[in-house]
Amino acid sequence: MERVRQPKTPRKLIPVMRDEDTSKLLDACKGKGFANLRDEALIRVYCNTGARLSEVGNLLVADVDLHTESVRLNGKGAKDRRVRFGPKTARALSRYLRARDKHKGVALPNLWLAERGTTALTPNCSRDRGAAGDRHRHDQRRHRTRTGGQRGDGQDPPTSGDDQA
Repeated sequence: MERVRQPKTPRKLIPVMRDEDTSKLLDACKGKGFANLRDEALIRVYCNTGARLSEVGNLLVADVDLHTESVRLNGKGAKDRRVRFGPKTARALSRYLRARDKHKGVALPNLWLAERGTTALTPNCSRDRGAAGDRHRHDQRRHRTRTGGQRGDGQDPPTSGDDQA
């Protein structure tokens, strides 16, 4: 029995989010409202960094550095790392941070604030807006890896239409 090998089970391929789905997700965030600006920035950070949901959801304002276009992520095992993001993500974050400065919860250290009140948006409340169907939230991480984002090349997720600042 000691020399008998375990049978190998086939690995199931995990679906990867397509560029069209990412564009639909970003299109659902168009608008000048606080929630729209927050959601676009959140999705872009999530797509562009390949971070886990908890890493993006638990970001603090102090973790974002717009000058170096990078963010400090606190990952599994309390391991910190700095990850760069692209210029479109930097613009989205800059717009969100300006709107955040006018929000009631501006004194909170958390980056992501709830639309109403003075509470932070928790990672389990960070949900897709439904535009891309029933995609799993970690498909964004797989998409980033598939498109070469793990090299730290600072590429932004695709957008639909022309680039608006």
